Amino acid sequence: MTLSAELPSRYSAAIRILHWLMAVGILVTMLLGFYGGDWLGLSRKSAWMLHQSLGFSLAVLLLFRIGFRKLQVQPGSFPGTAIEMTLARMGHLALYVLMAAAVATGIGMKALAGKAIPFFGVHIFLPLPVIPELAKMARHYHEPVIMMLIAMILLHALAAFKHQVIERSPILKRIL
Repeated sequence: MTLSAELPSRYSAAIRILHWLMAVGILVTMLLGFYGGDWLGLSRKSAWMLHQSLGFSLAVLLLFRIGFRKLQVQPGSFPGTAIEMTLARMGHLALYVLMAAAVATGIGMKALAGKAIPFFGVHIFLPLPVIPELAKMARHYHEPVIMMLIAMILLHALAAFKHQVIERSPILKRIL
């Protein structure tokens, strides 16, 4: 499908706002997870609490993003080969799956251990069974999932760069 008069040329304001809120949130959450809070002048404990609070916020934003994406008409696709279109769909699906896996493993390592999830000063207990083995598994897979998410984000950015700069297609206009 190509862009047509029947489809919007941009994502809705809600999708655009959620996209960029999540992009910044993911970046800050990853930086806090990997480097702690020294770069923000935070203690290790405060940085860790902020990392977890932002991670929980990202889980909520992801649910809203998926909901908006399902409920709203999306812009048409840009012309491309069948392989490019398939790779674009698979890449976006991978981003959503990895974002979900990142927050699920992050939340799982706390909730499945019977611990509260800090959320900006409030401690939230999720009604999940305490299963220490699954909590350990979530802890084991959290960082590898994050590394895969970083790789997909880089591929996503490179694809946008290719379309915008090399092919001179105004694809970024849709999400800005």
